[in-house]
Amino acid sequence: MAFDSPTRIRETLHELGIQPRKKLGQNFLCDRNWIEKIVSNLTTESPLVEIGPGLGSLTLAAHDLGSTIHAIEVDPILCNHLRAILPGQRFHLVEGDAVEHPTAQVDNAEKPFQLLSNLPFAITSPWFGELLVSGQPLPKTLFLILQKEGFERVNADVGDKGYGPVAIRMSLAYKCCEQHRIPKTSFYPQPGVDSVFAIWHLRENPRLLTRHQANLLRDLFQNRRKILRHAFRKFVAPDKRHDWEEHLSTHSFSETNRAEEIPPEVWWNLLQ
Repeated sequence: MAFDSPTRIRETLHELGIQPRKKLGQNFLCDRNWIEKIVSNLTTESPLVEIGPGLGSLTLAAHDLGSTIHAIEVDPILCNHLRAILPGQRFHLVEGDAVEHPTAQVDNAEKPFQLLSNLPFAITSPWFGELLVSGQPLPKTLFLILQKEGFERVNADVGDKGYGPVAIRMSLAYKCCEQHRIPKTSFYPQPGVDSVFAIWHLRENPRLLTRHQANLLRDLFQNRRKILRHAFRKFVAPDKRHDWEEHLSTHSFSETNRAEEIPPEVWWNLLQ
């Protein structure tokens, strides 16, 4: 059984009584060539976490390769469908919210695990926000399909339009090694924009912010077009401001710069 054509996906959704919901980001990958290309990057020696398997297009292909899969899906109808088509000992499913459980509750994996997802646009930032918190295991490799705007937000460099807290935190923990455009015609229902399939590898010494540091970074980007002096006055304790100013100065920056002009390495040191 394969869900690798718009017709097959449309028929299955009808049989299940599901109307794809934009809120849940239910744009199902339906291009056989892309499905095969994506799963060909997986290694069966490592457990696979899948976020939002949906109808199981990628899941079935990965399972056929021999992968042991731990998945999380929020839609109860799709959960029942997945259990019916993927019985056995190599498929483990959690019914729940991926933002609350960003690695599908695989918190004590004996082997380094990899993560695969056709990630819904609506949860892109909050999901990465929960994944990149210190104190929890991280996937050694991320295989992600992101809508174009979401990818640009996650993979932005300093000065880019999408550069912000998510891009900073990602660059401190992961390195993007590959990216490929997937046309919007490869999905059903067809989204309004193309997507990007990208592969990130965990850095040798990944750096993760605490939840408090992550919240502070988010706050400092609230008014990204204003100079940092305004944000510092609002969010940085008075007894810390001098240290922050000195540190910025050593890297040739100052309070007159904007948040989007400060590179990840400098943000990391400031937040420590």
